[in-house]
Amino acid sequence: MDTVDFAEAPFETIRERFRDFAQDLNFESITAIPLSALRGDNISSRSPHTPWYSGPTLTGFLETVDVSHTEMGHRLVFPVQWVNRPNASFRGFSGTVAQGFVKVGDDIRVTASGQTAKVAEIVTMDGQLQQASSGNAITLRLNKEIDASRGDVLSLTEKPLEMTDQFEATLIWMDQEAGLVGRSYELKLATQWANASITNIKYRVDVNTMLHEAVPKLSLNDICICTLATSKPL
Repeated sequence: MDTVDFAEAPFETIRERFRDFAQDLNFESITAIPLSALRGDNISSRSPHTPWYSGPTLTGFLETVDVSHTEMGHRLVFPVQWVNRPNASFRGFSGTVAQGFVKVGDDIRVTASGQTAKVAEIVTMDGQLQQASSGNAITLRLNKEIDASRGDVLSLTEKPLEMTDQFEATLIWMDQEAGLVGRSYELKLATQWANASITNIKYRVDVNTMLHEAVPKLSLNDICICTLATSKPL
């Protein structure tokens, strides 16, 4: 905002142009904040240079954004970070709930093997919980031994996750070396690793017009819709 002398008119023009541009992007809401990183205007405290603005500061807005995904209908996704065995009498699976929720008594399934067990305890650094949800770092102790290790993903038995070795994904290419169809790459999904190859580049998204363009490869900063094949089901 310092480059336009904190004038309201340029800010309103940019805001309206972006709202028009983003109509097809399916944002739940758009909040525009007049900022100056040079002077810290409206970053953490309201700026005296923008008396015409009555909205939140940047940090104030970020503190109110709901980043949790704990809706009851969401499937549990719990990637195992490590097997926690501090002594011979305790064995649990530690990680962060990526999606959904889990509670004591739930039937849990190892996605890859199909083995099942019941949640006996949910343990955290601050004590035990009866229920954990998206974003919680926890250790699950089960009522019996199952074969699971780092990279495995746990879900609810009644809402199992699907696995596949071929899928479509949006790739944002951030390497100077081009991404090529058929070349093998390393893919990391939560705590899992696999080899993956691009089998088809459907199109590139032009970020200025949102039009779809046919391209033979992925270049630096390209956003492309691609199909991938992995060395094992994920």
